[in-house]
Amino acid sequence: MPEPSRARYPDDEGYAQRDGVRLFYEVYGNGEPTLFLLPHGVFAHSRAWKAQIPYLARHMRVVAYDERGSGRSDRPRGTAAFDVPELVHDAIAVMDATSTDRAVIVSAASACRSGLALAAGHPDRVAGCAFIGPYLPMTPWPPTNTMWKTYEEPRAWRRALRILRYTAGGIHVLVRSPDLRHTYARFARRVGFLEGVRKFNRHYVLRDQHGFVDWAARTLNFTEPHSTRAIEDEVAWGMETDAETTDDAWTALDFVDSLGLKDAARLRELCAGLRCPVLVLHGELDIAIPPAWGAAVAEASGGRFVTVTGAGHSPQGRKPVPVNLALREFAQACRAAEPMQRSHA
Repeated sequence: MPEPSRARYPDDEGYAQRDGVRLFYEVYGNGEPTLFLLPHGVFAHSRAWKAQIPYLARHMRVVAYDERGSGRSDRPRGTAAFDVPELVHDAIAVMDATSTDRAVIVSAASACRSGLALAAGHPDRVAGCAFIGPYLPMTPWPPTNTMWKTYEEPRAWRRALRILRYTAGGIHVLVRSPDLRHTYARFARRVGFLEGVRKFNRHYVLRDQHGFVDWAARTLNFTEPHSTRAIEDEVAWGMETDAETTDDAWTALDFVDSLGLKDAARLRELCAGLRCPVLVLHGELDIAIPPAWGAAVAEASGGRFVTVTGAGHSPQGRKPVPVNLALREFAQACRAAEPMQRSHA
């Protein structure tokens, strides 16, 4: 099936290669600064930035690429292939292949782990760091704590008991925080206990990949009205890879964690050590990642926190205008601050 027409086509494209893995990239526009868009993961390749690229490429150079396991990039096997350090090295390889010495990096959701690790480990390559709905567990959140205990469990009855146990154990967190309580109420209404028990686990992913991708897109990622096209896109992009790769990437995200990115204290340490400006955008109605996490990232890093009104988990797709304006303003501010930053480096 041919690809739908684009609002803007790349000025250059190619492949970066690292350890036998090819990574497909595209370059748009020119000038400074370069906005480096990290991939969303194997669910959605670089086309997930389609609402940002045409506008931002009119004002600066934009680089986007497909994460290993998605789009036109290669699909290595094994959970270790998708660990965060591997993804960070991939990002550096793409920067080198596109002659990008330094860039303002933008990451969303789970890719914010790679974004944080890249900014913390390679400060000389990062002029600014923008996070959108960061999957960085800075405060307790019962659904995530439960997910870590149920994803690999094959028996539905044990998954159900663990959900009940860890949800009950997190009630005190919800009681103390009105914001988290309201977010959790929306989450519980949207997900549903029985459907969550049945579908959010490795065994369902491997048995019915389409069912899992479709459920995640409709239930968690696009909760706003009139999201039909966004859901269709995510399902189509997610089905371009295979179930084993999807499971490898998901397992690496939540269980390998070689950098300790599930630990709040470690995350605060990394955020506090960032040497670049930070912007955090978060949809006010996000039920997949609580807005409290985004606010905590901004506080720990000394960055700016912006709530995207009326948006859920993917504000860049459903509310692109405020997201694009915020990213443009941030990138231009980072460019203006560059000489001062370098003089103190």
